[in-house]
Amino acid sequence: MRKLSGLAIFAVGFVAWHAFDLGRGEARADGSSALRYHYVSLDEALPPGFLFFDPIALTNDDRVYLTVWACDVNCVPSVAVYKNGKTSVIHPGVTYAANNGGTIGGSVITDIDNFIEQAALFTQGRPVEVIPRLSGESTSHVARISDSGIALVQSDSATSISTFYLYKHGTVTPLNLGTNPAGFVSLNNRGLVAGRIDEPGPNDRAFRYDPRSGVVNLLNPLPSEPESWGQAINSRGDVLGYSFKVGALERIGVWRDKTFKTYFVEGTPAFPTVSNQLLWNEPGLIVITRTSLPDLNSYVVPKPDVRVKLADITDTLPIWTAMLDINDHGDILGLGGSSYFNIEHTFLLKRVDGDAAAPKTAPQSLSASHVVMPQRRQCPQKIPSPLSKWCRE
Repeated sequence: MRKLSGLAIFAVGFVAWHAFDLGRGEARADGSSALRYHYVSLDEALPPGFLFFDPIALTNDDRVYLTVWACDVNCVPSVAVYKNGKTSVIHPGVTYAANNGGTIGGSVITDIDNFIEQAALFTQGRPVEVIPRLSGESTSHVARISDSGIALVQSDSATSISTFYLYKHGTVTPLNLGTNPAGFVSLNNRGLVAGRIDEPGPNDRAFRYDPRSGVVNLLNPLPSEPESWGQAINSRGDVLGYSFKVGALERIGVWRDKTFKTYFVEGTPAFPTVSNQLLWNEPGLIVITRTSLPDLNSYVVPKPDVRVKLADITDTLPIWTAMLDINDHGDILGLGGSSYFNIEHTFLLKRVDGDAAAPKTAPQSLSASHVVMPQRRQCPQKIPSPLSKWCRE
């Protein structure tokens, strides 16, 4: 894991709490893992009249929520949804999150020249709910939306100081996360919040926050590592994250209460991967992604001590991949290309069961065919969308 600045970029517990054993190692697509995936291209999801799109969220019925962009002097975004080969544009605005009930969290643009946003909730066929600004707020957006209808809103001042609050049915609940910046902020259906607090020096800490008590519980790394990051929180309040040393050993695991249990160790001679993001679903499947060079792959951890390369269990996949979201069936939304951070393809990995799911031949890497998003060096200006980080890094 490397230090990443400015990234806000998304289960009931696992089968058992086992200690990590390096000897169990990495599974391969030879029957040692029951997971199999079928690649479904989303490259043709771009509707007419738009230049490119950002895939953002995947629901349990495989709806993919997008931001589609029409560009002239400025790039103007719209909220959209893709399902069964058809993209429906819902309303002008930016998509940041979506829940399984069809509510989309994001923003409307109040100043296109300066790209000033105001947090909003969208539902297809209903009026947009624009969330009133807080005192002193310059720009805002809904960063997460739970299935219970709780919106996690990021509000930024004119001096770029970020605060967070929960919003539901017109009620605002401020989150007192302290004075240091917070990242990877997520929430569950109970309104519990988790993420990462940026502490000075090599001292970042994962945290869990209960708005009912107003107490920030820091989740410490193991004594062998100096830092911890929280990445996701499940329905029971367990927090997925890293106990790590920058650019070196990374323990991927889960805090139950304040106790960290390891599920896989990377950044070692045997498994030299250094990653920067973890995804999680309620049944407990972990996705390891946003890996640093020279590793171009994404992985899943189906059970403690076992890591599976997605390229080994998918019928086809780009050489480089980064995964964006996972639903509770284990389907995965991702993007990829022929080289590192070269975004050429958007796709859905559909989980399939049984022998019919096994690839008939070795997975083949895709060639570029239909570029739906600009490469980093071509990214238009003034696009602070959830995927604009791919341009800035």
